[in-house]
Amino acid sequence: MLGCPRDKSNRNSWFIKTSSPSQKRATQPAYLSGDPFPELSMALNADINVTPMIDVLLVLLVVFMLSMQLRPVLDVNVPPPAQQTSHKRGSPQVVLELKEDGSYAINGASIPYTGLTARLRELTEGGQRMLLFVKAAPKRRYREVIEAVDLAKGAGWQIVGYMP
Repeated sequence: MLGCPRDKSNRNSWFIKTSSPSQKRATQPAYLSGDPFPELSMALNADINVTPMIDVLLVLLVVFMLSMQLRPVLDVNVPPPAQQTSHKRGSPQVVLELKEDGSYAINGASIPYTGLTARLRELTEGGQRMLLFVKAAPKRRYREVIEAVDLAKGAGWQIVGYMP
């Protein structure tokens, strides 16, 4: 009933009427107080409501989990394994040892100093192997180690690693 005059006592009749002074009288809500801008009198609330964000996160989690199960499996074309060559390669590492008694060994097999260059050239496999490890006994002279490394470099070994 718009436009009808109302009785003031009738308008707020639903509030609690107190009979004793110990009871507090209820206050009017902001929309009935007659204040045209009740938002200005309200306190600001800076808390973020995370419940909707968690709901969205859970929905996305379920969607992604289901999409991974329902995706089609793609066939993969893998090339066949390479043919094995008849040439068997020896040890993957080549170690030149200078023993305490003055002898030389390649991967544990003794070899004379005169045949050292030819055997080292043979082990490079035409330049495919480039890494040689040198292990010298503590009593060997530095000059002898450097001479052995020079022989190896002359045979085609490009990288020389020293072992303790």
